[in-house]
Amino acid sequence: MAVSSTFAENYTHPPSGHRDALTSENFSFATAESEVASLLITARGAGWVDFALIPHFDNPDHPDASLQNAEKWAAKIPAPVYAIDDQSAVVVDRGTVRVASEGQWKLFLPAM
Repeated sequence: MAVSSTFAENYTHPPSGHRDALTSENFSFATAESEVASLLITARGAGWVDFALIPHFDNPDHPDASLQNAEKWAAKIPAPVYAIDDQSAVVVDRGTVRVASEGQWKLFLPAM
């Protein structure tokens, strides 16, 4: 995830150690039981690709990556965001990006 120019991570507890955060904000994700409060940290990545990634898309063990939550999370990232499940991968070959998948994935484009 950190290979894009900008990435965001969620923490239910504040991260330890030194971080070069661009922004941080309180954030909440919907689950079947309730809302889960977290801290969304946006930081600079390596800049190798011009997209971001949300793994474990629609996996019941990762409720933060449900469709509803992925949409909310992706809206905070100023780049295209691929939400991919555990049967999918993003392939970059000579600058061309494609998704190899036997499962579910969705591309979220940043608002203009």
